Amino acid sequence: MAEKFTRADAEAGELLLDTNNPRFGLSRAATQDEALEMLVRGARLKELWDSINSQGWVDFEPLVALSKKVDGKWVVIEGNRRVAALQTLLEPERLPPSLAKRVPQISLLAQQSLKNQNGQKPLTLLLVDNRHDADAFIGFKHVNGPASWGSLAKAKFAQSMFQRLVDDGKDRPSALLAVQEALGDTNSTSIVRMIMAFKVFEQAIANDFISAEQLEDGVMGFSHLYTMMPNPASRVFLGLGEQAISAASITDNPVPPDKLENLNYMIGWLFGNETAGKVIKSQGTDRPKLQKVLAATASRETLIATGDLSQAIAELGLDVDDWRNRLTKLEKQAKDLSTDLFDLQDELAPDIAADAHRRAVAAERACKSIARTLAESNQKDLFGND
Repeated sequence: MAEKFTRADAEAGELLLDTNNPRFGLSRAATQDEALEMLVRGARLKELWDSINSQGWVDFEPLVALSKKVDGKWVVIEGNRRVAALQTLLEPERLPPSLAKRVPQISLLAQQSLKNQNGQKPLTLLLVDNRHDADAFIGFKHVNGPASWGSLAKAKFAQSMFQRLVDDGKDRPSALLAVQEALGDTNSTSIVRMIMAFKVFEQAIANDFISAEQLEDGVMGFSHLYTMMPNPASRVFLGLGEQAISAASITDNPVPPDKLENLNYMIGWLFGNETAGKVIKSQGTDRPKLQKVLAATASRETLIATGDLSQAIAELGLDVDDWRNRLTKLEKQAKDLSTDLFDLQDELAPDIAADAHRRAVAAERACKSIARTLAESNQKDLFGND
């Protein structure tokens, strides 16, 4: 990877923000100043301003930029928050007055680290010819490294890299493997789910089932949609098929036209929209409930009609929380029985002891069946074996 980088120096004013950045909605910015405003509003720059003012600019990690200049400037594809922090400290007047007030006055230490007698001190850049060459570096840093992205930004990066590789002629399995390696992920199935969920999300936005402004991390739990992908009932509900998804499944607009109404409901149940209210309060308990409802026609129709997940679950005649509570009680009772047996063992008549043994064996057999079923279910969730 190292041979694909060359180094260069540049002043902060010679840098452009990347309007294709997968975070903060920069693709909606018409100008660089608008992109700067978006970062000031949504990228938590205060910690960077404070750090630069208290320690000065420390050029410990180079910015990554495309080697081909645009209007005489370099487009930074890794390090946009740092660029925005520097540019606003040096030129707060680029921001509207209401936002400029947020920017602290640049400290003497920061000025000394960023300026000299000839003007601004140069910053170190790593230049790449194209985004492919930076994918591995950016993917590892943000997915596994210290500057971690949220699940939505990871998915957008994975989808973007996958699509670029396919457009360049790579076959889909090879493209998927390259994305997997770039993200440092050992499970190709999780990458497929991530990309498919992002494609579904894009389709929901295109159909106005949810607004584009809600796409950014922190506004909603994108992982809700991502974790629905392994579930066969969820896929059937969206028209994605019962079979496990693969690299071949990844297409634009994966939900067929006759299932768009279902997609509208799904987005509503997961995130809330004008059609349906959000029913996922806790992913650990509510998501499995929703998946069970989707698998049963009567319960599904109840949820569509009422928007009440509890009522839809009642249609099934089972309740996950109630089942878990009963299992918890069983565990406690079993421990108590085991403890009490030590005190009662000598008092048990032979016929009572034999009956107790028979019941204990039957209980053991039932508990082993529960444990085995749960273990198999966990393996399916982990490895994607639907």
